[in-house]
Formats: sequence, structure tokens, C-alpha cells
Amino acid sequence: MAPAPEPLDEGVVLVRRFEVRHLLGRGGFGITYLGHDLERGDACVIKELAPPGARRLESGDLSLAELGPATAQRLRHQFVQEGRLLGDLRLAGVLPCRASFQDRGTAYFVTDYVGHAQSLQRILLSEGRMEEEAVLDIVFGVLDILEGLHQRGLLHRDLKPSNILVSPEGQVTLIDFGSAREWHADLTVQHTVQFTPGYAPIEQMSERARRGPGTDLYALCATAYALFTGEPPLPATDRAAGAPLISLRAVRPDLDPKVIDAIEAGLALKLDDRPGSVAAFRALFTIEPEVRDVAARLAALDRRQARLRQFRYERRECPGCGGLLEAPKPLKPGICPCCREGLITPRKTPARACPVCRVGVLHRQSNGNPLRYCPICRIGVLHGGGLLPAKKSYSCDGCGARFQQQRGEWVHNETSKPPSTWREQSGRSEEVWECDGCRAQFDSLDDGRRRQVTPPPDRYDCLFPDEWAQVAMGLEPGSGNMACSLCQADYYGDEHGVTLLDSKGPDDYGFAATHIGRLIPPDRLHWLGVGKESGARGFLCRACGTEFDQVGDQLRLVRTTNARMALRPGGLHDLGDWHRIAQGLPLAGHENELSGEIERTLREAYREGAVEFDTRDPKVLWSGPFERLEYRDGAWSSLGAGRLTIDDEAIAFGALLRRTRIPLAEVAHVEVEDEKLLVEFTDEVMGLEVEPIQWEARLGGTTFRLELTVDDLAAALQTRIMKP
Repeated sequence: MAPAPEPLDEGVVLVRRFEVRHLLGRGGFGITYLGHDLERGDACVIKELAPPGARRLESGDLSLAELGPATAQRLRHQFVQEGRLLGDLRLAGVLPCRASFQDRGTAYFVTDYVGHAQSLQRILLSEGRMEEEAVLDIVFGVLDILEGLHQRGLLHRDLKPSNILVSPEGQVTLIDFGSAREWHADLTVQHTVQFTPGYAPIEQMSERARRGPGTDLYALCATAYALFTGEPPLPATDRAAGAPLISLRAVRPDLDPKVIDAIEAGLALKLDDRPGSVAAFRALFTIEPEVRDVAARLAALDRRQARLRQFRYERRECPGCGGLLEAPKPLKPGICPCCREGLITPRKTPARACPVCRVGVLHRQSNGNPLRYCPICRIGVLHGGGLLPAKKSYSCDGCGARFQQQRGEWVHNETSKPPSTWREQSGRSEEVWECDGCRAQFDSLDDGRRRQVTPPPDRYDCLFPDEWAQVAMGLEPGSGNMACSLCQADYYGDEHGVTLLDSKGPDDYGFAATHIGRLIPPDRLHWLGVGKESGARGFLCRACGTEFDQVGDQLRLVRTTNARMALRPGGLHDLGDWHRIAQGLPLAGHENELSGEIERTLREAYREGAVEFDTRDPKVLWSGPFERLEYRDGAWSSLGAGRLTIDDEAIAFGALLRRTRIPLAEVAHVEVEDEKLLVEFTDEVMGLEVEPIQWEARLGGTTFRLELTVDDLAAALQTRIMKP
């Protein structure tokens, strides 16, 4: 791995405003400093683009030359653009960006400083595992921020406790966005993979794996796991190799099962197995928990059965919200996704056009030996005279200063110095670019920028050549190299993809609000332009964002905000079954599963006394033929047969004219042995042999017939005996 560059020295001032005070930290592709804003007079945070392979020069400038000119330009451009995007977000929980700029060979952006907040990492180290309510407050605070980011097509990419700040009032702030690392990843076929074990999902450890909102959700759930347990989950690489994730149920059985299920759903190894959006993840916390009360379960099953009887759906009805499913067609190549009419065309920015007069052409001039520019007035041009090279004289066409060349030295007013010393004292560069029209001059700096010397700059003084070329075209520095021919939307494009930098016109289709600042591969722009995130043919609901890919006659779920559907990311079903899933109904052909569940629950309800056995007399528990048994000499013998009736108060049995009634209060215990009901009284055990009976139970509009056995009777009777 290439060495990381050294940090800037304390006291360095950037763009005449931001003073570096001391180092706060460094990551794989950036260095963070505590700074002082000389203009506002308060503290700030300065983030410097400093990727591996960059080299700090003696001047303090950072050289990105080893990365190659194209990569260096792209990184600087995107880093500044990230700062501008953060500045435009105006999201609570994202530090406002005060400025983003290129300086000292690299790029910077400056944010506010949160002085009294602590990182979650520090809180975790000092306090250990946290209570459920406190963790959920943090989780939902982060979700609010992520939702705003994801809606704009931005990912944080480096969520972990050390990048989440919590104020004394409980306000959550995200810091240290990892997008510069991702831009670097997009630029090279192979790149250094940066991640934090335990918090990074499996796709973040790959050079080319697809990322998405689920990438941030995994990291957030890993953070929640660490807050609940005191340690992050096992690294995704270990889990992919077969090591199991230790369930939160084993470590924190006190947690709400709903919370455990949601966190562990977000920790699914595969991106497609996780909730596909913040909304889908939030929905996991609102799914009704399993109802334990049997009567309530029966009521819920009754409602499901009613929905199943009435189940209908329209041909293009969205199962997520009931809206309309559209089948969008991809844009034609080159069509602008903002207006869907204009063409994205390259901007012609002549590299040597003069940014001052915008007419002349810049020419490279040598200012070595002989000197071309006067070291006295700094801007006049020296013209030489004399026949002998060793005694040649030069005069400035600006201030009139005269120089005599003698033995390699240049003499002015009896002061003799080498030309390099004269040039260094004047502050001019050895390479100068001069306009052949207006005579504007630009010095070439060591970091690749050019500084305007004359005429005095009125807006920009130091820019990179590509930025000066944009100024010459009447554009802002950092503008894209492509634009829409109709709406003038601003794009940056190369072989790696297209990035929308700014939407100049109305965002009628919502593309800019979702994708501004996002690098879009060329093969996906035409699909993303019509709202299809997956880049494949299928259906899309504009109302709730539910998206499907069409696979033959079936639909694969890409994303949704429906809580039940969100539990099946990547699932493949036909539209009817997706409607059934959304409504909590059994899939087509599996309706018997609901009937079976109802029958099992009815049996349980009978045993617990939650339903009536006899609608004519709700106190009756059992009524049917029986045979009374006596255990003698190691065997059961019959004492007679008749009818057995059990109600809330007593067990009654016998023939029509002679019946015995024993209060339930005298029954101590009942059990089944060899399919015989044994009823234990204070001083004896009575055996009863009963035949199964058919019980008709009505639930909603459906009658269910269940066969009740001696085991059901024993369980129901024991429930009655145990009641106070």
C-alpha cells in the first residue's frame, strides 16, 4: 500500500481564511484538522483530500502526480463537489459546509465544529452496553439523516461509532463521509479496499461490488449491535466463511423481539437480503408482533380469512400502496434524465483559451535564463539587445528597469545576482502562460495550478488549467464537461460514468433530487433516468417507490416501503402473490395453510377455554358418551356407561335416571393414560373412557369441524381446574 502523506503544519492558512490549528484524525483518503475561521472568528473542521500515493512537498503543497492527471483531476473535482453537495443539503445532523475549494495541489472542504459532542465510540468505551431506548433514539436519529442522504443518491459509506457524534442534548451528527474513497474506487480497476472490521458489509470489502442504501443500513445495524452488546458483530468476512452471527437474543434477551428481528435483518450478509431503503427498514419496527393471546390470534385469523374471501386486485395495482404500477421504457442513449428531451453533449473548452479576455490564446513562456519577466515590477517583459551574448543587456517595457548580463550574472543598479535568484525574489515562476491578445500572465505553481499575475484578479487568483478553461467559457470553476442541450443541466462525464452536478431547470421528474452528485455508470443512466434503480426492465410505482424487475411471468422485488414485502427482498413471485404477501395472506395454492392455522388455533382456544363448545349453553365444556372404569387387580374394568357432561362447575355422568355430579372444586388433577382420562379426587382416581367427538366451531362466516380427543378434553379440564 502506498504511504499516506504527512499532514499540514500548524499555522498554515488556506485560501487566506482557514488556519490549521492541529490534527484531528486521518482516514484512508483524507486528513481532518481542527481549524480557525479567520473571517468568522470561530472554530471549524478542515477536511483535506490526501489519498495514498499523494506526496507532501517541502512547500506544504500536496502532489497527486503519481495518481495520474486524469485521476487527480477527478478526485479534486469530486471532493470539492462533495463539499458543495453537503453545503446544499441543509440536513439536520450533517455539518454545514462553509466552503469547498482547491488549494495546495489538492481539494478541501470546511464544516462547522461541534465542540461539546462526543463520539459514540468514546461513549461505548466509557459506559459499555446501552439500554434499548437509548440505542433506538440514536438509531432513529441516524435513520432520519440517512433518509435525506439516500433521497439525494448519496451514501455515507463509513458508518461506525467513531463517525457518529452525540451532543449532551442527544442530537445525532454524522461525520467523515467516505465518498472520496468510493470515487477513487470508481476510477481504478483495482484499488485499496478500506473498511472497519465488524461495521463494514461484505460488498464494501470488494473492489467492484454494488453498493446501495443497504450498505449504510448494515453499518448502522452493526453499530446498534455494538451498543447493545458492547462489541461489534463478527466481521462479514468471517461470517461469509461460515462463522455464525451471535444472535442478540442470546446476549440481550431483554430486548423487544421486534427490535432484534429488525437489527438482524439489517445485518444480512447479502445486500439484496437486507431492507432496500430506510423506509423499508423503519417498517420492520412497525410490524405487528406475534399475538400470544389465543383469542386475539383467532380474531386476527378471522380478519385474514375475511380478506382472503374478498381478495381482489387490479391488473396494474401496486401491492405496496394500491397505486399504479408503470412499465417505464429506458431513455434513449444520450437523453438528459432531468428534462427527458435534451441531449447530453460535451462542452468544448479550449485548453488554452484566455480566461481574462476570452478571445486570445495562452502561450507557454520560459522565464529561466534569460529572464523574460522583469523582477523589479514583476509584470513587464524584458527585451534584450547587444551583439555579444556574454554582455547582452535587457530593458523592461513596463518600468524601464535595465539589466546587464555579465559572466552568468544579471546586474541591476550595481546589484549582481544569478537570474534564478532574481526570479525567486520576484515571486514569479519559471514557466509562465501569457495571452497573445490581452497579455494576461499566469504563473505555473508546483501543485499544477496557475496563478493570475496580471491584470490583478477580481474573482479567482489560483486555479487548475481545466478550471481556467471553464472560466474562459463563462462557467464556474468545477463545472462539468457536459451539459444538456435543452435544460442546461450540468454533468461531468468520462469512461467511468456520468455525474449530475447541477440541474439548471425545473426538476419535473425528480431525477436531480435523487441523483445529484452520484456517479452513474453509462449502462445504467438510461434506466435510472426513468426511475428504475435496478437497471432492468420491470415495473415501478411512483407513489410509494415499490420497484420490480420482470423475470418471465414473475416479478422480482427490488425495493419497497411495504413492511411485509420488505421482509422478502429479491423475492420472485407473480403480481397476485405479491398482493397476498402485502396483505399477510397465504400464497396462491397455499390457502389450506390458513385453514390449518385456524384449526390449530381453534383447538388451542378450546383447550384454554377461549371459545364456546356449545353455543346453547356457554358453560358446557364437553358432552358425549362415556364408560366409567375401575382399576382392579392390575387391569381396568367397566362400571357402566352413559353420558358425560362437563361444565364450568361440575362433572356429571351416568344414565338418564341416575346421574352423579362431582363439583370441579373437588378435582385435584386430570391426565391421560393409555387414551383414558384419569380424574384424581382427594381420595380416589376415577377412570373415564370417551370417544372423540365432532365439534363445529364458527369463525366469521366459515364453519370449521374439528375432532376433539381425550387429550383435548384433559387439557381443557385442567385449564378449568387451574382457574382461581
